[in-house]
Amino acid sequence: VRLAVLIATVAYSAAFLPNPGSRLVLRARGLDAVSCRRDRMDSNEIVMSASRSEFGKISLLGATALGSLLMHPMEGCCKQRGGDGGKWARHYGEFTEEDLEGFTSTPSGLKYKDIAVGEGGMPSAGNSVQTHYSGYLLESGNMFDSSYERGRPLSFKVGVGQVIKAWDVGVATMKQGETCILRCTAEFGYGERGSPPKIPANAGLDFEVELLDWAEGSKEPWQMSIQEKMENGEKKRLEGNDKFKSGDFHGAVRAYRAGLIPLQDMYEEAGEETGERQTEDRETGKELTVKLALNLAMARLKTDGEMFSAVKECSLALSLSPDNTKALFRRAQANMRRGELAPAKTDLEHVLSVDAENSEAANELKKVEVAMAKAKKAEKAMYSKMFG
Repeated sequence: VRLAVLIATVAYSAAFLPNPGSRLVLRARGLDAVSCRRDRMDSNEIVMSASRSEFGKISLLGATALGSLLMHPMEGCCKQRGGDGGKWARHYGEFTEEDLEGFTSTPSGLKYKDIAVGEGGMPSAGNSVQTHYSGYLLESGNMFDSSYERGRPLSFKVGVGQVIKAWDVGVATMKQGETCILRCTAEFGYGERGSPPKIPANAGLDFEVELLDWAEGSKEPWQMSIQEKMENGEKKRLEGNDKFKSGDFHGAVRAYRAGLIPLQDMYEEAGEETGERQTEDRETGKELTVKLALNLAMARLKTDGEMFSAVKECSLALSLSPDNTKALFRRAQANMRRGELAPAKTDLEHVLSVDAENSEAANELKKVEVAMAKAKKAEKAMYSKMFG
């Protein structure tokens, strides 16, 4: 009950959040924190989360639903991505009714719907592809898996049975940069047995798939030598630079990401035991990895999308170059757009500790401090209205 009441209070309070990205956190005994965040001022969607200590397995979803019944002006707006309250929640919003209608069938029987147009040719059997995706149960619309959530694209070879039939058939019809929805029956998915516990038997599925990049006869990252990773990274860096200069920021994102992923793998395994060769490879690839990560974060900032990924890329650069002012500044910018003002303030102060004459950082820090003061004032006014 305490959890439900607290969440109801948070949900009601969200109506008064002043800015996109504004966050409210309430604490109570037995509940570490319940928080909510308004992502956009043009949307009533509130992202809610909680951490529990002695509440055991109490359903946050159920408590959230109860909370939504207790509040009036925001009725029905509380949603959880991928949960029953957030049907068809995407990594950047929700599917529209139009998105989920008007599918075309391939000769094999797989259905698809184009969301964003790509360019160039299509991959053939044996070609390596890099994709982002989210998977949904067709019956409920609930998300069961997402590479966007993990911040890691999926790489595989088309047409050789490394993935389910829907992907082998569907991705072979896509162009680089294209996004589509693949709608598949159990025959094209996980069959009569499903994939417990997330995918039941005979389940129909929808996949939102984005084809980031593909190459003829290319190797998977783990198959590439350090020399091949470096050559690919430099090639994609220059390709990304050309696209960035021409104003094709989405194309720049795809190019930088295709160069970064093989190199990034080396550093994500950095906590594992490594030999002299792996240590040498990481040192060799460090400078190029930092460049690609910073360029990718800058391109994301230009597209105003996937700020969480931009934060991760800047963090990767900082793990290799701790006082890199570009990485600190761009991570601060990304966090500001996410409404995460405290970490943005910390990064900007770090920039100024390294480079006291950095006027851009000084100006951004003033903006952050003003925004934090405004948010604190709005929060105080909200509590005054709520509790007199």
